[in-house]
Amino acid sequence: MEAFSLTGRHQRADRVQLARHRSEGIAEDVTRDTLADVGRKHARYGAAAVLPWLLSLLRGDVVSAGRLQVERRAGADGHALHVPETGPLHPEAVDAALDRARALTGADGFSCTSWLLDPVLREQLPETNIARFAERFRLVREAADPEAGSRSAAQFVFVRPLSEVLDPAVVVPVTRLERLVALRLRDGSGWREPVGVLTPR
Repeated sequence: MEAFSLTGRHQRADRVQLARHRSEGIAEDVTRDTLADVGRKHARYGAAAVLPWLLSLLRGDVVSAGRLQVERRAGADGHALHVPETGPLHPEAVDAALDRARALTGADGFSCTSWLLDPVLREQLPETNIARFAERFRLVREAADPEAGSRSAAQFVFVRPLSEVLDPAVVVPVTRLERLVALRLRDGSGWREPVGVLTPR
């Protein structure tokens, strides 16, 4: 685990969280995978920027299911799934993560709220793992905040705030995904953040 594999107080924090999660019925390997995201997020964004998320991980409200993360308590659309920044969304890894999420929650109903579900990605990058991931979900509504998708896309792809991504002198996109994300942010189209419900396969 990145931030929880050090000595001294970090080892003590590790033991505290293992005990806390164990009392919640969370297996040790799930705890260790979950807490690894604390270190990733801290290094990538800084603790202040993602404090509510870090607290949800430490409390065990959200746990690792492999390539995805899942909220242990169901909402109106089922258990919410999250996509950590840990690499490609290979379909086999997503299948395994969904199986793990079902085992962790004892449920079959899942949802995802993400700019990755914006239909533009499927239209413009149809053969990608992102498109294959999005195809798993039936869109049911938009997120309440209309700017959320654009902020999330800028953060997820460029690890920068939206205001910096809008400046071509600051951010120069390289990959197809980066170019598409930057283009829509800069031309005012922006990115949606739909709520999608996982469809049976």
